[in-house]
Amino acid sequence: MDIQCAVTTYELMRLDDAAAIVDLADGSMSLREVLDASALPAGTAPGGGADPWELEVWWDERRIPDSREGIGSLLERAGFGSPEEMTEASMGLCVSDCHWIRPAGSRLGWDDVCPHRVPFPGDLGDMIMDERLSGRPGMPSPDCATDGALRKRWTLRGRPVLVKAGRWPLMQEPLCEAVASLAMDALGIPHTGYDLEFTNGMPASVCPAFTDGTTELVTAGRLVSGRGDCRPVPTAQKFLDACSVEGLDVSGHLERMAVVDFLMMNTDRHSGNYGLLRDSESGEWLGPAPVYDTGTSLMCGSSTDRIADAVENGANGDAVPPILRDADLSWVDTETLHGIVGRMERMLRGYGMDPGRAGLLPRLLECRIGRLERLVSPSSPLP
Repeated sequence: MDIQCAVTTYELMRLDDAAAIVDLADGSMSLREVLDASALPAGTAPGGGADPWELEVWWDERRIPDSREGIGSLLERAGFGSPEEMTEASMGLCVSDCHWIRPAGSRLGWDDVCPHRVPFPGDLGDMIMDERLSGRPGMPSPDCATDGALRKRWTLRGRPVLVKAGRWPLMQEPLCEAVASLAMDALGIPHTGYDLEFTNGMPASVCPAFTDGTTELVTAGRLVSGRGDCRPVPTAQKFLDACSVEGLDVSGHLERMAVVDFLMMNTDRHSGNYGLLRDSESGEWLGPAPVYDTGTSLMCGSSTDRIADAVENGANGDAVPPILRDADLSWVDTETLHGIVGRMERMLRGYGMDPGRAGLLPRLLECRIGRLERLVSPSSPLP
């Protein structure tokens, strides 16, 4: 027997411009009619023509992933059957860009729903961060469109601010975000600043949105997607080449991002956490997005014994990224980095981390600074 899924028709919007008529059924988006291909999300209209498969992929990315810690409990407590159902209930709103959906024939406008301009309910975010809470949350909420495995929520503090927890039981990621911000401050690398605070007694990193009601993030994955680039090369190279086609030279930005990733031992620089900023109204590229999402660093998922071994061996087991092998790194002033070790030690005093691990992490950072010094000045003595 065939099971018929309820189909709801929406207008896919960019700001106040209708890009397409789409159907949603069982969480999947299908294209019914293109109204303005130039207003479709990045990567979904290669060559000026809509790609239904890429559009479905884009919509699938616009939800809390199944890998999110606590997602099963959240859905049950909030009374939703799936992450896709939550995203649909929230009209696909996202802090990072200006695309959304409205019921066909609706008169809602961007000024009625924009999360940068209109206060959004905070109860879903409260439930994400506190499993003791339950109930049907208010909608729309941009929390429905956050990606990544860590618990996170948006809150309004004059503008949207992202609050992100760490992975239980070590909870080290928020510390790494804050330390990486200190390092990028010291090195003059444009980045999203992360502060450290405690939510329900647990550490969390906090950063303001770097988009607004007319500026959007286009990730490297979205920029490359749909361009038909099947070369067996890293996405970063495809991104570099795609930016060049758009008249942008982002090689210096990628080198700076690679420097902080090398320093911090970041293992999660995937194509969804770097990209470009674009003016949604004019389509003008504004340049690289500031560096963000550096929390999966300093061996945050490793045992304390493994960190001790790395420190004993000078934390020198990783290879130099290809982008840095021939790069001019004369701008890297490693002397400015040593001062952040003491600041990291002060952060750890109230962190609640195992004392043995808390004592090793600043030493691990010192080793990494030494490795960076060796990379910048090969004649420097090994740490």
